[in-house]
Amino acid sequence: MKVLIIYSLICLLTFQSFAQDLNYGSHNVGFRILTFIDSTRVMTNEPLAQPENRYRTIKVHIWYPTSSSSNYKMTTEKYMASQKWEDENGALETLPSRSLIHGNKNAMRSWFGAFEESDWEQLRSLEWEASIGADYHSQKFPLLIGELRPTSTFITNEYLASHGFIVAYVRQHDYESQSHQYYPVMSKTYINMARDMEFVTMKLRKMEIADQQKLGTIGFSGSGFAQVHFAMLNVDVDAIADIESGYFMEGLYEGLTALSSYDPQQIRVPFLHIFSRKLTEEEIFLDSLFLMKYADIYRLILGKPQHHWDFASEGYLAAKHLNNRKDVAQDVIESFHIFNDYLKHFFDASLKGNLESQLRIQSAQVPVEFDPELVTMEYTPRQSNMPNLAELKALFDKHSPKEVVSMMEREAEKDTFNLLQQDIFSLREVGMFYQRRGDIDKALAIAKILLIVDPENQDARGILDNLGYMLLSFEMKDEALRVFLANVENYPEHHIPRYSLGDYYQQIGKKGEALEQFEKGIKLTETATGYPENLLNAHKNAFKNKIDQLKNR
Repeated sequence: MKVLIIYSLICLLTFQSFAQDLNYGSHNVGFRILTFIDSTRVMTNEPLAQPENRYRTIKVHIWYPTSSSSNYKMTTEKYMASQKWEDENGALETLPSRSLIHGNKNAMRSWFGAFEESDWEQLRSLEWEASIGADYHSQKFPLLIGELRPTSTFITNEYLASHGFIVAYVRQHDYESQSHQYYPVMSKTYINMARDMEFVTMKLRKMEIADQQKLGTIGFSGSGFAQVHFAMLNVDVDAIADIESGYFMEGLYEGLTALSSYDPQQIRVPFLHIFSRKLTEEEIFLDSLFLMKYADIYRLILGKPQHHWDFASEGYLAAKHLNNRKDVAQDVIESFHIFNDYLKHFFDASLKGNLESQLRIQSAQVPVEFDPELVTMEYTPRQSNMPNLAELKALFDKHSPKEVVSMMEREAEKDTFNLLQQDIFSLREVGMFYQRRGDIDKALAIAKILLIVDPENQDARGILDNLGYMLLSFEMKDEALRVFLANVENYPEHHIPRYSLGDYYQQIGKKGEALEQFEKGIKLTETATGYPENLLNAHKNAFKNKIDQLKNR
């Protein structure tokens, strides 16, 4: 059930403090630009090309907690120019750098109005939290990965890093960024970016600076689309957050959903969708968000932002430093602080398991001192915990087979269509694996689960039939009986489990029990369906031969 809640800031900061500065965490922040070469993707067939030209070269801007700090800090203009740097020591006095800085200036003037040159010069030189090239912290932190917007997200990236996250943004190739928003080229771009993110995740984990088990994705505006595609392809992702990415707006939604791999039901982790109240009116495909029924869905709706870029560093910087937005500056600053704070709590809850943060983002209490016009939050709990195949295997590692079956039964009551139904073939292969290993409890559990997710399924019968005869051949008679009885219990109206159970009793010398099963089985052949007539006649003759053998002895 969808719960409408008003986001509470009680016990965090006073209401007034949001108008001041972001509440940075306890960690110093480092910044680097890393280069990785993916030799699995050839970019040119030129035989004499250097590796960085021949293969896919990936530039990554990374913010991270550090135990050290220095006076060699990133500034606003360094962030603006960093998209063209080869490493974190990039020179500002180059044509591309000057062009990027000038482009940012023009953009902020067009979005927010004219400003004094002196204010701009002061803004350019502002030093930020990140120390360039600082040492990595000895502790490993959750990794957040996305697609680079060097100016738009740097404040948020520093903020998250100061609170114990590694934030890695993959830089687009120039030729891809130029066509990034134009379908159908955008589909290829998303695929390339998703592969880049997967490769970078692997590399950062091998560097042993990132937690091996905790991975989130994050993105702003048009640079947030590829991360959703990545999450649909990669089961390692544990949480997804976007900052006004416009997934569900006309002209953007169509490009993302055109990908063959786009499947909302693959999203099985917490999903945070941050948007302005003004622009959410244009989310005409918003209903598709709730097709992600296996995910806890959060929507943070801010009522005060006046512009799309108020969710980015640009809007925040203009409001605080350029003096051209005096009428809305307070609202923009407060909204920016609130969404960053909420974003941190979302990842604290999803990746660190922080109970306070979990309660905060799911709280339904309305604080009396809070302005409901400023922010609202919708929380939609997942409709089912029914696992996919990989999650099911993990459950068997942590719980007894009986417990796993009970979990599946409970979830099946809530969910009439689940991902295991889409993966019956693989689920059958898992059952056959346990059957070949002679792992009776797990094979029995898989048979039960096959019937839970698809009551008409016949795969479980074959798995248990083969397992029973295998155990019987090994003289494991008690174990074989247990399996044959389970098959009859699973398929009480099917004739073949009766034949196998009767055959078992005959082999161990229990003629009366064997005859009882054969006679029940031959009656069931009269109502059997799904068999060719000649095959069903062969089954009937097999029962008759068994009955004749037992009665004539």
